[in-house]
Amino acid sequence: MSAHHQLFARTTKGPSEIITDLSRAAGIRALDRVAPLDAFDSYRGVTASTVIELEIGHSYEVDRDLRFEDYPVLVTVRDLGRDSTSEARTALGISVALDSFGGYDLLLVFDLQRLVWRNRGGDGRVTT
Repeated sequence: MSAHHQLFARTTKGPSEIITDLSRAAGIRALDRVAPLDAFDSYRGVTASTVIELEIGHSYEVDRDLRFEDYPVLVTVRDLGRDSTSEARTALGISVALDSFGGYDLLLVFDLQRLVWRNRGGDGRVTT
């Protein structure tokens, strides 16, 4: 299994608004519905270099003090060239864009193990 950047989100917005916001944040014309992953509604969009996957629900729980179950929306960012630096830049850009739209509490993690960024409390920060 490859390591990727995952963005966990908590919001009161409905699926159609989340899809619209994510499409705009990622610079994708549209996200297409795909076969459900783990029985959750799933969507995918592709740019020239990145695949963006959205799941409206997931089964992750607390891990290393990261309370994934409190953030029911999951966005996975995969760089097609397997360039982790480019993937991180894209994932952070999407995170910051969603934060600027308002209505989202966000956790950006790498490989489900390392917190990269969070916006909770409005003090978005980048950690290494």
